[in-house]
This record gives sequence, C-alpha cells and structure tokens, in this order.
Amino acid sequence: MDQDLQTKTNPALLHLSSQPITATKVALYLKWEAKCPKVNDKGTVGHSSIAQAVSALENYRFNHQHEPEYKANPEAQVPLHNDSYIGVFEKNSCAKQPERIAEAQVLKAKGASSDNYTVDELIWAALWCIDHTHGTGQQFFIGVQDRAMLLLSTCTAFHGDNVCSLLWSDLFPCDIPMPDMGLDKFIIVRSVTWHLYV
Repeated sequence: MDQDLQTKTNPALLHLSSQPITATKVALYLKWEAKCPKVNDKGTVGHSSIAQAVSALENYRFNHQHEPEYKANPEAQVPLHNDSYIGVFEKNSCAKQPERIAEAQVLKAKGASSDNYTVDELIWAALWCIDHTHGTGQQFFIGVQDRAMLLLSTCTAFHGDNVCSLLWSDLFPCDIPMPDMGLDKFIIVRSVTWHLYV
C-alpha cells in the first residue's frame, strides 16, 4: 500500500503512520497481505510467513515500547499476540496449511517450478555481487557472502538417483581443523545435511 500516492489522489483518506506498531495496524497489514495480488495468481501467504511477520513486528514493538511515542499510545503497550483478530488470523492460516501443501505437491508433480535464472543472468548476478562491493574489506566480505547465498540457492544435491534443491535448512555450521596453521586453529564452514525420503 503506497499511502503517499493514495492520499495524493484522494485527500479524504487519512495517512496512517507505521509507528507506533499496534495490533490494529498489524491486523490491517495481515488483511492486506492476504488479499494483495501475488506473482502467481493462485499464490497465498503461508502460516510460517504470517507467524514470522507477527513475531518480527512484536519484537520491534517490545524493543521500542520505552520510546515516547509508544508510551503515549496505550494500544502500543499491548503485545500483538494478545489481540484476538491476530490470533484468529494465525489459526486460520495454520488450518489452511494442509491445503497449501497439497496444492504445492500437485504443482510439483506437474513440473511447475519457480522462476529460474538463465546461465547468463546467473553469471552476471554472481559477478555483480563482488564487482559492486568497493571500499572496505568488510564490504567485500559481504559481497562474497551474497554471492555464496545466490549460488547456493541455485544448487542441487544429488543423492543416489534423486536430485533435490539445497535449502538453507539443509545447512549447518561445522568446525574444520586447520593443522597446518596450528592444532588449535579451526574454520567454520557450512555443511549439507542429507535427508533420506522413503
């Protein structure tokens, strides 16, 4: 919702500030998010996305409740999870989860997939992650991290006759010893967890 554009075209509309975060504003956001157009016409917002958004907003509200604009608004002092509308919205999204999973399985069986990069686009994006980071070593390090995240998300793991996409949840940190540098020297790497689906 671009409030600035809407209030310019229709002066009768009131501009609603995002601060302080209140249950009413979060409820309006959830209602809009559930009904706004998606890239995929049949796409919906899943329970985990809703729960994550509410938790992030609640965390922000909790960490800023000592600020004057939050103290001046009694509604901003109430935890978001205490609001009945938000609770019902989360429960309804959880109840729709089996239906969403079934639809996703049907799409996978039909061969539908998300947007894919062409080889040229992937090469350009991977190079851009490093080329655009000029300046400090920290900026270069962030560029290398971005490149690793991009390339990992396009990878697949082979296990026997199966192939599956690598997910961030498949990775875990692992300490690898570096004996050439010293017996107490380790580097942290990300390793892949293998899941067997029978």
